Amino acid sequence: EDDSEEEDDYDDDICDYTELTINQLSNNVRLVITTIKSCKSLSGLNRQLQLVQNEPENEDLDGTTTNNKHSEGRTLHQSSVVRWLSLFYLLESIKKAYASLIILLNDNRQNARIQAINMDLVNKLIDFFYPWKVVLTELQKTNEPSLFLVLPCITYLRDELASGERKEKSVFLQASFSIIRKYVYYGRRIHYGCFLHPNYKQLRGASSSQVAECYATSRQSIVHDQSSAEIILDNYRPQAKKAKIFMSTLMDKQRQQNGNGQDEVDRYISLTLGENEQYSNPLDFWKKKDNQLAFPSLFQLAKRYFSIPCSSSAVERQFSATGQIITQRRANLDPATVNDIIFLRSIENRLV
Repeated sequence: EDDSEEEDDYDDDICDYTELTINQLSNNVRLVITTIKSCKSLSGLNRQLQLVQNEPENEDLDGTTTNNKHSEGRTLHQSSVVRWLSLFYLLESIKKAYASLIILLNDNRQNARIQAINMDLVNKLIDFFYPWKVVLTELQKTNEPSLFLVLPCITYLRDELASGERKEKSVFLQASFSIIRKYVYYGRRIHYGCFLHPNYKQLRGASSSQVAECYATSRQSIVHDQSSAEIILDNYRPQAKKAKIFMSTLMDKQRQQNGNGQDEVDRYISLTLGENEQYSNPLDFWKKKDNQLAFPSLFQLAKRYFSIPCSSSAVERQFSATGQIITQRRANLDPATVNDIIFLRSIENRLV
């Protein structure tokens, strides 16, 4: 079944909201923007909020003490203009700290600030942003090969967005699908990266024509003289780790396939993994000598495509780490020394 070929009902008459002014937006959209701005304005109240939450327990008339309902520590998250993750965390923190915020703002006679926030709308925004939060967190948190993540994550995102209440979220759905089409690279490399991961090689979410093109291009790269293929004998033994829970739900459903094909691609497609063979890092599969010998040409493709990251987050983390190493007191460090420190840091993070 190929659900990806069905056109979404929202794709027609998509409005480019980047071209509109605030006055040209609908009242519902302006209400959302106003609510988000009101939430952002409260993010500077963390210190006062902690004082409210740390108030001593109340003593009843009979001498018994009751727990302060607002004693749990809640922190309001800052929100960046361009990062959806930080926006989600801000809205979630407002929801968790709402009761304490009411007490704090009532004491300061600033009731209007909390009354300006429509909590029903905040809850709907949290629900709407949750799939984005799951996907963005998955795409940005690893330094391991990540190209294979794009297709299953975008497929999950499209399915989750389309499964919501369309009437209430139609504006957001239109904008979301527009963002996916406009800013997410969805080309051949994405399909190759997914195909070369043994747990995602069925290319769920790709159209039948995209699957056929991926298979055909892979066959063209097969080395007929397999003696020329480089076999890497590595003593590396990957640590036994269970696949991430979210990504394991997007893996292929194991099924017996016809293995009558004669070439390497057909043998790889018909390969059935064991129940416990779930690879969070596809290189753990390709580092096995048996797999290199069985699929030498695909192994070469895997080395090529899994060197491509799906996002720039890993590179940005390296720049951030470098900024913490080169300080005013260590401004004369030799570039080679900085490179060695970064290299050792990356190994240390890998071993943790």
